[in-house]
Amino acid sequence: MCLNLPAQNRKTTLEARVVFLEEVITEDKFKGRTPYKGFALSFINNSDQDIYIPYFFDFIRNKSDVGLFITIYTKDMATYKPVQAQPWPHGDNITGLVPMLNTFNRINNTVYNKLLDTIKLKGYDKVYKLLTGYKNHSLFIKAHQEKEYFLPLNIPVPTDLGSKPGKYKITFEPLLTKPLKDEFPDKLMGYNKFYPTAIQSNTLYLDFPAMVKRGLDEED
Repeated sequence: MCLNLPAQNRKTTLEARVVFLEEVITEDKFKGRTPYKGFALSFINNSDQDIYIPYFFDFIRNKSDVGLFITIYTKDMATYKPVQAQPWPHGDNITGLVPMLNTFNRINNTVYNKLLDTIKLKGYDKVYKLLTGYKNHSLFIKAHQEKEYFLPLNIPVPTDLGSKPGKYKITFEPLLTKPLKDEFPDKLMGYNKFYPTAIQSNTLYLDFPAMVKRGLDEED
């Protein structure tokens, strides 16, 4: 464990931000196509030190442990109840994220790959092997930096979100389970290894009301 960050900061150092994304279709040839909807997570380092979190995808997996990373609730009367989401349709949940990471996160991926190259050049062969592959992807984030859309997320199919009326609550509720075996050094390339005990996050409330399409000849 890294001893450079005070223990009391472990609940406030890392902040998460959940963002709702909806595609805006501007080209005529795509008119009529259903816009893509989804969520993204960005992370903010509120500390004065550069930190990295090994095994990041595993560390922040959703409390229901189905590889979705966020929890979706639907409103039933006055109560929000969690939606029973299904795992990614892949044997390895992480592989389902790869296309989205490549599409929405080109800049962060490029920075991460450059960091991997530097680590390899400096002779950290063991660490380099640990960091490669999406399942072992670590979050490297500088002091007071925000990694925007670090982890774009698909909407789980069972929710059918936005295609029928309903009220939804979307939150980030990670398990934050440390790995049983941690082979990473306390300090790497100037970044201090760090495992937060809590991650502060916002909550999104989305309302998709029932609306009747009116004809052009109808009066207001």
